Amino acid sequence: MTFRKKATTASVTKKLRLTPTDALEIEERAAKACLSFSDYVRRCALGRRVDTRYDVDAILGLRDVADRVRALYADPRSAVSDDEVRAVLSEIVHAMKRI
Repeated sequence: MTFRKKATTASVTKKLRLTPTDALEIEERAAKACLSFSDYVRRCALGRRVDTRYDVDAILGLRDVADRVRALYADPRSAVSDDEVRAVLSEIVHAMKRI
């Protein structure tokens, strides 16, 4: 795959005031789109397309958690403790928040 060089490069710098929460959210969204902070803000501000990539690690994590849940209940003779169930459910919630 070859990349075309832009005819003009960005040479103007502007400051942007953000709350720490907003800055963190923009950084996370930019990372999901595989863009730099500046490129993400520029595309959003100009109404250009921003594609978000799915978090493969989170999806694989959910699959692993599902396997753990199946393993917990695979042997009907074994007793499943509340702590084990809570731990697995906590991992599920964490992985789902990443998606």
